Amino acid sequence: ESILKGQDRLATWQVRVVTTNRGRDVSALLVDCEDILRDPKFDVILKLHSKRSVQDPSSVSAWFRDHLFKNLLGSPGYVKHILKRFQDEPELGIIMPPVIHMGVPTMGNGWTLNKGPAEQLAKRLKVDIPFDTFTPLSPYGSMFYARREALLPLVDAGFRPEEFPDADG
Repeated sequence: ESILKGQDRLATWQVRVVTTNRGRDVSALLVDCEDILRDPKFDVILKLHSKRSVQDPSSVSAWFRDHLFKNLLGSPGYVKHILKRFQDEPELGIIMPPVIHMGVPTMGNGWTLNKGPAEQLAKRLKVDIPFDTFTPLSPYGSMFYARREALLPLVDAGFRPEEFPDADG
C-alpha cells in the first residue's frame, strides 16, 4: 500500500488479502476478484503478481519476472499502445508476453504436467480446439492484459478454492 500511495498516475487501486494460496494467483483472480471481473465498469484487466517461483533458482525466477513485467509495463507509451489496441480491435481478448525460452523448460516442453488438467478444464469450459503438442499459446507466469469479457467464461465456471491444487502442487 505504501508503494501504491506514492503513485500519482494511479487513479484508483486496491490491495486484497486472498482467502487461500490454493491455486496461487489464479484462484486469487477467479475467486477473490470475481466481483471486479463481473463489474462492467472495467474494460481491460491487467493481471500482475509478485511472481515468486520458489521451484526455480532465484536468478531464473527474477529473470522470468523481469521478462513478464517489461513485456507488460515497458513504459507509459508502451502501455498506452496496448490499451489502444484493445480500443481499436474489439475482437482482441488478451495480450500476453511472449513465451520465455531461457532458464525455464518451456521450449518443446511447455505443458510439463499441465496438459491433462488443461484438457479437463477445456471440457468443463466447453472449449473444443486441438491442443498444441509442445508449447501451448499461454500466458506463462499468468500475467497479462485481458478484456474483461474474455475472462468471464472462467468466472462463470464457478471455481471454488478447494478445486485448485495447494501451493505445492
